[in-house]
Amino acid sequence: MKLFLSAICLFAFAMTIPANDIEQIHQELQKNQLAIQELDRSPAPSGKKYLYISSSFGKSKLEDQSQLQEIKSALIEKVECVNTSYSRGKKFDQFDLDKRRLEKLEKLAPWLLQRKMVNWVTIAQTGALQFTDAKRMFHGFRITYRPQYDEKMAKEEADYIDEVLTRGSLAPSPEFRDDRDLSSPTEGIITTCVIKTSSSFGEAEIVDTLVFKGGASTLSYAKPDSTIFNVLERNKDWKDNIIVHDVTGSMSPYTIQVLLWHQLNFESNRNLGYVFFNDGNNMLDQDKIAGKVGGVYFAEGNSLDQVKRVAKNAMFSGYGGDLPENNIEATLRGIEQFPKAKNVVMIADNWATPRDLEFADKLALPIKIILCGTHWGINTAYLDLAKKTGGSVHTIEKDIVDLAKLHEGESFELNHITYKILKGKFVKIASL
Repeated sequence: MKLFLSAICLFAFAMTIPANDIEQIHQELQKNQLAIQELDRSPAPSGKKYLYISSSFGKSKLEDQSQLQEIKSALIEKVECVNTSYSRGKKFDQFDLDKRRLEKLEKLAPWLLQRKMVNWVTIAQTGALQFTDAKRMFHGFRITYRPQYDEKMAKEEADYIDEVLTRGSLAPSPEFRDDRDLSSPTEGIITTCVIKTSSSFGEAEIVDTLVFKGGASTLSYAKPDSTIFNVLERNKDWKDNIIVHDVTGSMSPYTIQVLLWHQLNFESNRNLGYVFFNDGNNMLDQDKIAGKVGGVYFAEGNSLDQVKRVAKNAMFSGYGGDLPENNIEATLRGIEQFPKAKNVVMIADNWATPRDLEFADKLALPIKIILCGTHWGINTAYLDLAKKTGGSVHTIEKDIVDLAKLHEGESFELNHITYKILKGKFVKIASL
């Protein structure tokens, strides 16, 4: 679905969202609330980890602080402020306690509140009926982050790439694995089983709940991400392309999609070449100079084996390191390597802002940006890049075109989030 912005520009009463504004994050916590019986302390989903920063019931002091600095260079997806709905006094103000805990968190890790893409959520545990129940429950913050990619993970992903390309599809059919007899379920009984399927980080075992109704069972399970397939299928008019693809650790599920799409659509000859980049071949972060980071690899589009081999080589040669990536450097080198290209398709990690945006003025072609991981909104740096180059931004569901036609003060809405141009830059805003 294409989103033609010139047709839906709007002017809304709104407020900008400063990345490090405690008041704004506190408002976001009040808006994004989830009530559950009790927080599940099971291990994080595949490809992610949890860090718990605990606090005592009714107190703002935060404990377990030492590990915060260890995740400073990690990609933080979500911060959950966890409390209990039980209180010992009628005048108790939970929102005030949450805010005081947030202020403590800012003192410990100011960088965390400055991350633009973090999703802030309040988890209210409702299972406490008395003080002893509430006291034993977890209170504080649970931080969801992606672990640092390493050689072991790269080897696992390379093996999975081979499996997917051999199979010719992203995911096998769900496979039930449960020792109990589920052939004659009892109506209304809720049980749990494990299925083997494919998550957005590759194959994984996922615990899910079966609810039996009238002798039949209903089951939902994680489906593999299909961002790349969706965008390229919607835009079959893209020809003579350079695919510029980030292959750092967080992008491995999308690397699988790129290679599978290339294999399944090889005869179409749509892509002249591929540029894979890893932000410096494991160069130390402090040694990275924008525009000269390296870790850029090329493959001709007319070879199945070469594209697969070069992608794997780029994956094994560098895991990314810090959050920013060398998108613009890789794109400029790709245009130079494949001068006959008419389109540049950048496949980018929505969570990682390019470190070299200062060189965007040198780009001679419009950049079509496929953004991966946009479920909590679009990184506005990519909107700015697309607008500057006369390009477009593409998510799993929408094609955002005509960005260059937007002027100061104009805005558009996508998935209940409004993006407005203020002082020449896109800003994510919240409607009042």
